Amino acid sequence: MDAFEIVFTSNATKSYPTHIHESSYIIGVIQKGSITITFGNENKTYKADDCFIITPNRPHSISSNADYSAVSVCIKTSVFIRLNLSIKNEIFRTLLTYIGEHLSAFQFEALVLHLNLLFKNPALPQVTDFEPIKNFVKNTIQDKNNLDTLSALSNYSKYHFERKFKKDVGLSPHDYQIQAKIKYAKYLLINKMPITKVAADLGFTDQSHFNRCFKKHVGLTPKQYICSFRTV
Repeated sequence: MDAFEIVFTSNATKSYPTHIHESSYIIGVIQKGSITITFGNENKTYKADDCFIITPNRPHSISSNADYSAVSVCIKTSVFIRLNLSIKNEIFRTLLTYIGEHLSAFQFEALVLHLNLLFKNPALPQVTDFEPIKNFVKNTIQDKNNLDTLSALSNYSKYHFERKFKKDVGLSPHDYQIQAKIKYAKYLLINKMPITKVAADLGFTDQSHFNRCFKKHVGLTPKQYICSFRTV
C-alpha cells in the first residue's frame, strides 16, 4: 500500500522551518523528549505520549526542545476520498506490523484513537486563490521562475503578489518553489535518479547547494534519505 508513509525520528535535535504538506495529513506521537509546533502565532508543545495532527496546506514550523523521538504517519489526502472499512483496516494492520513494536501500548492506542478521529472528521485542505500559481510552479519545477514571471500570472503587482501569496499560502513564492523542488527531488531519488542529476535537473547551483537545501527541509542528506527510505 503506497497511500501513506511512516517516518521514524530517533534522538533528534533537528528543527524545521515553516513549510506545508500539500497532499498529506500528518499524525504523530512523541515517544520521548518534546517539540514545539508553531501554527501561525500559536505555539503548541508536545511531550512524551502526546499525539499531534497536521492538516494539509497548514503552514507550520517545528522546534526541538531537546533530544526527541517520534513516529509520524503521513497519509495522502486521496485516501480520505475513497475511505472505507477495508482501507481503514488495512492501514491499522500495516501500522501494527511496522510500528507496534516501537511504541508503548499507550502510545499506539493514542495514535489509533487520533487516526480514528481524523477518519471520522477530516479537516478539508485549505484552498487559496493561488492554486493555479502553485500548479504552474509544480508543472515547471525544473525552471527558475522569478517573481516577475509568477506575478505576471496573477492579477497583482509584483509587490502585492509577494505579500498576498505569503499571507494566503504561508510561504514566500521563493520558499514555496524550494519546497516543491525538494518534494519532487525525494520522488526522483527513490526512483534511483543519481543525486548529481537531480541537483542539476532541478536548477540547484551545484550538488553542495542541493544537499544543504535538502537537509534543511528533510533533516537528512539526499544519500541518507535514499538509505532510510522503505516502501510500506
